[in-house]
Parts: sequence; structure tokens; C-alpha cells
Amino acid sequence: MVATPQATHSTARLIEKYSDRFLMGTDNVALTEPEKVFAVFNQYQPLWDSLSEQASYKVRKGNFARLFDEASAKVRQWERANLARP
Repeated sequence: MVATPQATHSTARLIEKYSDRFLMGTDNVALTEPEKVFAVFNQYQPLWDSLSEQASYKVRKGNFARLFDEASAKVRQWERANLARP
């Protein structure tokens, strides 16, 4: 996505068009050093700079919050309907 300016531009156009469908994430787990935690995020800086403020926010934070908040509500609803105590 950031290997070349053209790749970054193409990716940014796609994300702008479908900004509700992308999430930022990594496979890094249990890291304790901030530079390692943010290494992948920082690699994508050319992409963040190419996106509108709204699209960047959605990919970095907003879509995750929206999806997981909705999922949590659906799980609680399912639990109430299916795990009711007599």
C-alpha cells in the first residue's frame, strides 16, 4: 500500500470510496515497547496523509468502534433471548 506513490494513491482512492469497509490492524500482540507497537501504523503514514480526515479516522478508529459496539449489543441481545434463567 505504501511501496510506491502510485500504490498509495490507488489504495487511498479505494479507501475513500469504501471507507466504511476498512480497519487498521496488525498481528502484533503483547508488545511493550511503543516504537514496536506503532511500527506498522507509522509505516502507513503516506497513506494516512493521502486520505481525507474522515476516511482516515474511520480506518484508524471509527469502523472498529462501530463494528464492535454493534456486535456487543447483538451478543447481549442474543444472550437475553437464549440464556434466560427459569
